[in-house]
Amino acid sequence: MSRWSVVGFVDVFNLSEASILQAGDNRSINSASKVMTVVRQVPTYLGNEGNFTKYPVYSRPIPLPASGDSLSMKVDNDCSVIKVHSVRIIGIAGSSVFQAGRNEIIESEARVKEFRQFITRARPKATKEEALPDNDTLK
Repeated sequence: MSRWSVVGFVDVFNLSEASILQAGDNRSINSASKVMTVVRQVPTYLGNEGNFTKYPVYSRPIPLPASGDSLSMKVDNDCSVIKVHSVRIIGIAGSSVFQAGRNEIIESEARVKEFRQFITRARPKATKEEALPDNDTLK
């Protein structure tokens, strides 16, 4: 049975990073996102950054749920229309999916590695006298 997806109003502020907004049916969705961010106090590009193969987070196998008992399901769709009046979404990001419709398979992955590099000055070590409180502060 084919169905119609009728969506009255969709308001999305931000859609990014391999994310999908779909009105209607689909057989499968496969989205992926690999993100590496480097935040530096002094913005410089070293030229050798951005190599995903250096970091295992991008190549580790994704754990899948263990297959359990078989599932039997019966669905009766009395109506041939999926109706959505209105949807307001702040953001769809990181391989997320919003869909008004039917789908059989959704495979989504987001892998994010963030580096923060800031310049700090080393403090000189305190002498023994500076580290010990004076007698007046103990009273």
